[in-house]
Amino acid sequence: MLTDEQTALVEQISKKNGFENFSITVEQGSNKGDNYLGNIFLITVKENDENLKKCFILKCAESNEEVRKQMPIHDAYEREVFLYQTVLPTFEEFQKKYNMKYPFKAFIKLLGSSLEKNKEFLLMENIKDQGFKMLNRKKTMDEKHIALVMKELGKLHSVSLAMKQLEPDTYQHLIKNLDDYFMKNKNVMDSFRKSFGITFDIALKLVKDNPKATKAITEYKQEFHKTLEDLEDEKNRLVIVHGDAWCNNMMFKYEDPNNLSMCFLDWQISKIASPVSDLFYYFFSAASKPILDDHRIYLQLYYKTIQENLESVGCNAQAIFPFKLLQEHWEKFAKIGVFMSVGMLQAFLKDEKDAKSFVEMTEGGQNLMDQFWKDEEFSEEYCQRMRDIIFMMVENKYI
Repeated sequence: MLTDEQTALVEQISKKNGFENFSITVEQGSNKGDNYLGNIFLITVKENDENLKKCFILKCAESNEEVRKQMPIHDAYEREVFLYQTVLPTFEEFQKKYNMKYPFKAFIKLLGSSLEKNKEFLLMENIKDQGFKMLNRKKTMDEKHIALVMKELGKLHSVSLAMKQLEPDTYQHLIKNLDDYFMKNKNVMDSFRKSFGITFDIALKLVKDNPKATKAITEYKQEFHKTLEDLEDEKNRLVIVHGDAWCNNMMFKYEDPNNLSMCFLDWQISKIASPVSDLFYYFFSAASKPILDDHRIYLQLYYKTIQENLESVGCNAQAIFPFKLLQEHWEKFAKIGVFMSVGMLQAFLKDEKDAKSFVEMTEGGQNLMDQFWKDEEFSEEYCQRMRDIIFMMVENKYI
């Protein structure tokens, strides 16, 4: 059921699109396990007595009091609106002004929003109408999809790197409100710190038969918090990142076998950070063992996009962001992604019948992070994918 404000916005947008005498229907737009910080609805507008129809996506914030107490829901919606209304349009103008070789265009249009507390929502275009599809979140992606996403992340990050050089005041204006609001939330960080011990315990159980991996994880546990602090150091926060680059926040379009395109969804965790925070988050959630083993190829694809974009606008890529610096960030920070994956991959691989919403996880005042990272009977697929990630990191001496 739409609120009066949501109904008025849908009607306004519909009339702008040529609808006159129309009906509005609302359906659930996602399944359990697909989205956590809110509820997704599919809005269909149909002109009466005609075949004319248009679909929209309505994203509504979770209103449950206990969830909002434990998670910065309002900050998340405020951040996403800021990205859609300010950051991404500024990126578009900048790319056009300087004729950037590979402009970043992989985002949808925001049609309207509300940031009234406990009633936050976003109304967006439904790109399924344009032929975009979402992949199965429980499956790894193939070489073609991995390469495309890495290139698109290169396009996204190159805009920040170029803007810092060519329009530093504009860039500083954008990032002044793009700190990591999770890191500033005491309740969240207290829960995260507690959960890190759980993730190390799970990781050690997964590799208990491998002495080399066990030793590497045990030693890394002692320096983990220092690595987190370094990741947040100003000198390492080089670009505006997506922040939540996993399968369900991407859609792909298949125009023909040689023409694949994509679009990023959900900018709620976007922030200024090391570019590899997007790379390891995506890579470890989507890559199979062969692709993990070939990770350097995909890092080079990512970097080549950045290099060509920077050079196309007259910037010296070697001076601004040399490949050596990307390697240093990967070698230093990718290990954080391993331990994020311990919990996140578990959630991504859950069947709908086993998935729990944040409301269910916090029922009775339970701590959300305790439930999210809870040790349980893991699937063989999860165990194998986590071992593939850990063993790759250990073999390459990243841990």
